[in-house]
Amino acid sequence: MFSRGSSLTREGLEPVATYVDVAESRAFWETFHAAVEKTEGPEKSSLKSKVQNDASDKGAPNSEPAVDNLDPNVDVAFKRDVDFTGAVFLGPAWFVDIVFSGSASFVGATFSSRAYFRQARFLKRIDFEGVTFADDVDFYNASFYTAVRFYKARFEQSVLFSETVFNFDAYFSHTRFTKLADFSGAAFNDGAVFKAAAFGSKVDFTRTLFRGAANFEGTSFSSDVLFDRSLFSMAFLKRLPNTTDPISESATGQVVADFTGAIFSEPQLVHFRRVNQEYPNNAVSGAKPDGFRVRFLDCDVSGVHLDAVNWHRDGNRMVLEDEIVVSRRRILPEERHELVSLTYQQLVTNFEKNGFYELAEDCYIGSMEMKRRDHLRPPFVRVILTFYRWASSYGSNYSRAFAVLIGMVVLTALLLTLPPAGLMLAQPSDAHQLLSGLRVLPAGLFHAFEIASFQRDTLYSATTIFGRLVSMTAGILIPAQLALFLLAVRRRFRR
Repeated sequence: MFSRGSSLTREGLEPVATYVDVAESRAFWETFHAAVEKTEGPEKSSLKSKVQNDASDKGAPNSEPAVDNLDPNVDVAFKRDVDFTGAVFLGPAWFVDIVFSGSASFVGATFSSRAYFRQARFLKRIDFEGVTFADDVDFYNASFYTAVRFYKARFEQSVLFSETVFNFDAYFSHTRFTKLADFSGAAFNDGAVFKAAAFGSKVDFTRTLFRGAANFEGTSFSSDVLFDRSLFSMAFLKRLPNTTDPISESATGQVVADFTGAIFSEPQLVHFRRVNQEYPNNAVSGAKPDGFRVRFLDCDVSGVHLDAVNWHRDGNRMVLEDEIVVSRRRILPEERHELVSLTYQQLVTNFEKNGFYELAEDCYIGSMEMKRRDHLRPPFVRVILTFYRWASSYGSNYSRAFAVLIGMVVLTALLLTLPPAGLMLAQPSDAHQLLSGLRVLPAGLFHAFEIASFQRDTLYSATTIFGRLVSMTAGILIPAQLALFLLAVRRRFRR
């Protein structure tokens, strides 16, 4: 397990336990590493043999069986804390079906060959900080009962975390994945931190469950990125079969995927498909998936694929978490409204290119909202944008624009029917006749339509200052609202 030619066997469980005790000895590892680092060429090979023989003399197994030799029904347990800090694993490392009952430290360790942690169970603190995996790594169906750290770890070949359950926070900050990183079917029951991580090849999060905050801030993706039927929701929970694993209670509130400052080098290879759309069998109390809350601030998403995503909505509009953040707390320089507006504009381009016009309209409104709320803009600009929003939802909602237009006409008619308006028939000056009674209401409505249609020779006219002010104001606002209505109709149906 720890050098070429030594591994776990069913018959060697007790010798392995003895060997672990030897491996925990600081003097043993210091002697081993010091000798290896100072030895070159054939002497180094002979040293490896010597260490293997020493380990064998102490009761360690000295065979190299296939993975199939391990009995999946037998739990091999490290009942004490184990410390592999700085260890060098020269051959394949077999930790299949191992139960780490105590804490385990692999800080700064190097795995020169393949490492197998398939179905391993880590019950206490586990730390892989600064670990180098030079060959393929297999964590399939492993279970981490406490927080795990892969901070600044290096995966030089493919790594498999498929069906792995992270019951508490999983830290992959500044981790480098050179080849395939497969997290398909995995479950992060608490936070998943990939901040400033680097994926050099394909990364697969198909059907992955994120139950806590998913932090991809500053992460770089160089190739394929797949979030297919992924779930970002606390409405679901994944446990290992027939177990009652402890679950973190710190994962509360809404689940947010944060891609702030993330870099997609090949955006055409990035797919967010059916995110938060699926309904797995492990729903909590019959809950349904939430809308996808995501931050794309300072991240170019104009070319990524966003297909059939169940977006978070505020009312009837898709809303990015970036908009919510800048609206609820002090604005940081890197989170100001202008950058959020730019993110929405990128999504408008994306959705229009792919024919998702309703979503494009939602993002257009979001972009305008950020401009309206930006305190750095002149007050009169914000006032105009406020009127634009009220009048037609920034030229996007023709139903609202038409309703406001009708409201303006009716309001003008009602104002003109008031006695101070002095509404009368437009006859020769010596025959002016003030209107009163029931005749004034249809006359006011008719005159409002005359104003809206730019009629020069009107049937009625207002003779007082108040009436003239109403007529002039309506002569400006009603045609403007009519133009906004036509613009909204054109915008909605031009495609």
